[in-house]
Amino acid sequence: MDKLAELFNRQLTHAHYEVVSQIYNCKMAQGTPVMDHIMKMINLFENLESMGTSFDLQYKTNVILSSLLSTFAPFRMSYKMTDEELELTKLANALVEAEKALKKDKSEINATDVKPSSNGKKEKR
Repeated sequence: MDKLAELFNRQLTHAHYEVVSQIYNCKMAQGTPVMDHIMKMINLFENLESMGTSFDLQYKTNVILSSLLSTFAPFRMSYKMTDEELELTKLANALVEAEKALKKDKSEINATDVKPSSNGKKEKR
């Protein structure tokens, strides 16, 4: 019975290490919707909690914010300047709204980058 308990403990330790590694190495990939990335991070934290390790909301939030693309830097800065702490689902919703605003800003910038040419075709500046 002791051997079985020792084997199970080693497997649990290995699984715990793998999930922790996934959390710390998880970076949002370019083109990935922010909601998908946040849900992946939340699932990883839930996996750790099922193994008996839990973190407070502030820590989870900081890890998630640091895993985002650099395009979310303005959101990160404004979030840290407020005293409000959002639950992870509300943080995810706020990030989805920020993502929409970033896409809108990018499309507006791209639209101003195109000018009509003398032959009637559009060309990039």
